[in-house]
Amino acid sequence: MKYLIMIFTLLSWLIGFSTYAKSINIVIIDVVPAGFQHQGRTQGTTYELINQIADRANFKYDTKLKPFARVVQELANGDADMSMLLPNSALDGQVVLVAPVYELKSMIVSMPNEPIKELTELSGKKVGMLRNATFYRKIPNHEQLDLYEVKNYRQGIKMLKHGRINALLAIDQSFYFLLKNEGLERSEFAPPLYFDTQHMYLQVSNKLSDESTINQLKSIVNDLKSSGEANAILKKYVGE
Repeated sequence: MKYLIMIFTLLSWLIGFSTYAKSINIVIIDVVPAGFQHQGRTQGTTYELINQIADRANFKYDTKLKPFARVVQELANGDADMSMLLPNSALDGQVVLVAPVYELKSMIVSMPNEPIKELTELSGKKVGMLRNATFYRKIPNHEQLDLYEVKNYRQGIKMLKHGRINALLAIDQSFYFLLKNEGLERSEFAPPLYFDTQHMYLQVSNKLSDESTINQLKSIVNDLKSSGEANAILKKYVGE
């Protein structure tokens, strides 16, 4: 009889838990190193971080990778409940910015024999940038830069090493992810010159924005950061 009562209590708890757990749809941008498929498995910095947050919040969730425009659209119309993005004016009034989770730094990469230590040193230099990138506009007097479009960081690195460009504009997470996966060392380049910092925010749709849920999510993000777990996930993909 005692065991029957214990089993009944456990089943009641499990049923109550499953009923209470919120079911949500998570969407993140399909781009390395945030979220991507490798050998049939989904992984990435944002993918792991947001799943950790959802697990700790006891959500039932499904995390899908989608193009940037679809992520924004689904958050705006309520088809998606949670994501991790830079603040976006297209989502003003449609989402709540819960908390910043990690940083993205814009930087200038150069070679040790010709290091760029100040933004003023870019004058007269050929500067590589990814096609369609816009973050170079954060550089003062960017109109005067001699910009050269590259297809990807791999091409940019090759051109930098061969002296065809003097500097390369990059986002730290994406650049260091490539170095790690190509077997390259950060020491092969001059110390980067950072010129802008943005924050990836945990964002939830309005239908998930009740005060208790927001406070819970803020606490989870703070714990992930203060414990070093968030940083450990980032280092797993981009190295030290």
